[in-house]
Amino acid sequence: MIFFGKNIAQSIKNTNPNKIAVAYLGIEWKKYIDPKIINFIIISPTLGSNPKAIEEMVTKIGWDKIYFNESLHAKIYKSSTQAIIGSANLSTNGLSGNNLIECCVSITKDSELQGIDLFLEELKTWLSEVEKIFRRK
Repeated sequence: MIFFGKNIAQSIKNTNPNKIAVAYLGIEWKKYIDPKIINFIIISPTLGSNPKAIEEMVTKIGWDKIYFNESLHAKIYKSSTQAIIGSANLSTNGLSGNNLIECCVSITKDSELQGIDLFLEELKTWLSEVEKIFRRK
């Protein structure tokens, strides 16, 4: 299924994602996702993510569930049964359907969901290893 405009925000809310990768985190992120169910989120801190949004995310879910990758451009919202992938960042600008023209697709096929899980887990593991190297210095 393809979503665009305001339908993207509603589809993300309905998906209840617990694994998220976004290039940009906006201050209004909690309008779209439930912080209580987040397993982890990968964010690009250099593409303009709102520092207050990151601070609030840390307060809600803790540092241990937040990963940073300054090269990240992907936008993935995944639950156990569905993934929404497309161009929309976790912000009102990306999800309101008012300012930007965004498009996302819904994936529900088990084999494709497993592939998305594999990608997210590998990225998270790689980021954890990089962080450990930098902490030692």
